[in-house]
Amino acid sequence: MIAFAEDRLLCMKVDAEKGEGMDLAERYHITGYPTIIFTRAAGGEVDRIIGYLPPDRFLEELDRITSGKNTLESIRAEIEHDPQDLDAFLRYGWKLDDREVYSEAIDVWRSVQLLSKDNSPASRLGDFKVAEALALADSITDPLDAYLEAVPESEYTAQAMQGVVQIYRSRHDVLAEATGYKQLVDYSIQIKAATPRLLNSYAWRMTQLEQNLEDALERVRLGVELAAGDEAESRAGILDTEAEVLWKLGRVDEALEVITVCIKLQPEDNYYRDQKAKFEASRPPA
Repeated sequence: MIAFAEDRLLCMKVDAEKGEGMDLAERYHITGYPTIIFTRAAGGEVDRIIGYLPPDRFLEELDRITSGKNTLESIRAEIEHDPQDLDAFLRYGWKLDDREVYSEAIDVWRSVQLLSKDNSPASRLGDFKVAEALALADSITDPLDAYLEAVPESEYTAQAMQGVVQIYRSRHDVLAEATGYKQLVDYSIQIKAATPRLLNSYAWRMTQLEQNLEDALERVRLGVELAAGDEAESRAGILDTEAEVLWKLGRVDEALEVITVCIKLQPEDNYYRDQKAKFEASRPPA
C-alpha cells in the first residue's frame, strides 16, 4: 500500500491474508495478488496497480498515478465538475469493474445509459453492464437472464452467459453451472468464436463437476483441432484435458494413448508422467 502524505509517498507492505491485512483487503476490495493501492493519508483510494507488470510498464503506471492522470480519484473529480461527461463515466465504470465493486458500478453504468444516444455503442454497453452489475452485486442471475431474453444476439451475449456461469459457480450449483457453461460453449461455436482455451476450460471444468462428459470430449477434441498449429506446451495442455475426460468416462486405454502424446510433447514436465501413473493405477487387476 502506498499513501500520499502531502507531497511525499509512504509505502507499506501488507500481507492481505493475515490479521489487519485481511481487513484492508476487504476495505479496498482486493481480489487478486499482487495489488498495489495508492491512497491519501486519510485512506481514500487514488488508484491501483493490479498484477505483475514488466519494469518499464510498471514505471509508466507509477508515473501516471503519481501525476494524477486518469486515476480513480481524478475521474471522480471530472464527474463532479461535469455530471454530463459520458467519457468520464465510462472510464469510471471500468475502474470499478477492475475492483469488482459492482454495487457502486450500478449507478455509474446507469448514468452511461442515460447519457448515451439510443442504440449507440455506449448505450448497448450500458445496458449490458447494468444487468451484469445488478447480477454480480447480489449473486443472482435474474438481471442477466432478463438481458439475454431481451437481447439474445449482441456483442455482449457471450459475456452475459459467462456472468451467469460465474454466479452459479459461486453458489456451488453444479447442475446449473454445467448447463450454463454448455450453453455458452454451444453459442460460441454457433457464432464461430470458440477458442481452444474456452473449449479446454469447459471440458476440464466438466471433469471436476463430473457433468456433460460426452459433450466435453467432443468439445475438447474440437479444441485440439483448433490448436493444431500452437506451441507444444499449449497442445499438451489441451490433450491432457482430453485424456482426463476419457479417464473420467472409464476409457483408460484411450486416456493412456493421449497422455503418452503429452509426454512426448513435454518430456521434461513430470505432471504428465504423474497423470499417466494415475491412469495406470486405476486399471482393474488382471
